[in-house]
Amino acid sequence: MSQLLTTVGPMAKDFKAPPLKDVARPCYVRDMAGTTTVRLDDEDEAILALLSEQYGGRSSVIRHALKALAADHQRKDGLRSFLDEWVEDVSNDEVAAMTERFGL
Repeated sequence: MSQLLTTVGPMAKDFKAPPLKDVARPCYVRDMAGTTTVRLDDEDEAILALLSEQYGGRSSVIRHALKALAADHQRKDGLRSFLDEWVEDVSNDEVAAMTERFGL
């Protein structure tokens, strides 16, 4: 299979999913949530299948992934703001190195 699945597979054995606190939220069980269609290739389907066993289903995996992506985006925005302020106290080379290191 693909390199990504090779990396994800062994890690999954030791992986402990966070509590499934939002699986039974009222908006999900009362048909109040929206529906979004996502096209996935075979590799993405395999990853989704692997994670859905631990996160309580495909939809739950996608909700967790969206929350994780949003948190990552907020962290990067915070780091960008910090670097923008930090550039006033240090050299541009140091800021450029940090920007490259964190993929900003």
